[in-house]
Amino acid sequence: MIGKAIPINMRSTAFPILGATLASAMLANGGALRDYTQSATYDIGVNEASGVTYNRDTGTLFAIGDEGEALYQISKTGQAIDRMTFDNSRPRGNRALDDPEGVSYMGNGKFIIADERIGTGWITAYAAGTEVGVGVMQGLLVAGTNDSNSGLEGVGYDPITDSLWGVKEANPIGIYMLSNVSGGGQRVTTVPFPSNRFTRAGVTSLSDIYIMASCAAFAPNDPRRMHILILARNENLLLEMTRTGDIVDTLDISRFGKHTIEGLTMDDDGHIYLVSEKSGEMADNLHVLWAPGSAVSATGYAKTAGGFNISWSNGGNPVILERSTTMVDGSWEPLTLSPADVSTGTFNDAAAPTDNAFYRIRRP
Repeated sequence: MIGKAIPINMRSTAFPILGATLASAMLANGGALRDYTQSATYDIGVNEASGVTYNRDTGTLFAIGDEGEALYQISKTGQAIDRMTFDNSRPRGNRALDDPEGVSYMGNGKFIIADERIGTGWITAYAAGTEVGVGVMQGLLVAGTNDSNSGLEGVGYDPITDSLWGVKEANPIGIYMLSNVSGGGQRVTTVPFPSNRFTRAGVTSLSDIYIMASCAAFAPNDPRRMHILILARNENLLLEMTRTGDIVDTLDISRFGKHTIEGLTMDDDGHIYLVSEKSGEMADNLHVLWAPGSAVSATGYAKTAGGFNISWSNGGNPVILERSTTMVDGSWEPLTLSPADVSTGTFNDAAAPTDNAFYRIRRP
């Protein structure tokens, strides 16, 4: 179910339905990839969204579009915050960004952007409201130049080894690792494992890569911290792999329908974020896969003359409570909770527009 949490069966809990359904989203840190079952989809104002990364210093997402217009800062639910533009007034090949397809946060306010046709990663700081000119950014050759639309499709920075991993989309597919990205020694590009590790699994294209060491949900002694995530767009799959190319887990993302999913990242709670570019009737979207684990437990529901009363158990910790009258993607409206609501785990929705109100509750 796109954009919806799994509903609680109200009949089995002795809570009346009364035209509404209460939903609870499963969340926790570092759950098995195959168990990511809760999802949501949000519209985003990113033109031809092709890459996304999480910035732990701001707690927000940054997305890039393949037209090379801007790097956008957005919330975890897709709301626009600000952007930094790039000079793309010249013909392709002479722009600040020629064909950006991926982005990864390096820390300390710096990002690296994958420029597909020239196989280069561009390093830039982010300054909202400014424009980056041609020839300003530092460029690192990652995957060689082939001047094709099947080149460097995604990048992921590894904070453990100060290396940059990149994936080549197709013809042929490939994976690369560039050492000493921050300039502490000679930079060398290597192939960490052969491409047949993908082709033997039926993978025909690579769209992005995420280095799981960048996610604080995995403890230093957790073996998964040394794994990588691969987005295989044509197969609608996420692959969790070791650094030597063994596939240890997969997740089918065909739940998102006909979206052309291009970018992949994780936040420090282990939630997965994907972006898809405009295609046919599909808008540019942010897709969220919440990490599996313990639930925010819905404990009560009642309809009164004063509206819907909802209660939950989360130890007084923050939650996000959302309402929809249709459960259609993009229709979920966050409700404003007071500190008292959060502390007591109760909320009265006196402004519900109809009796057919649907609710879902999750951790931020």
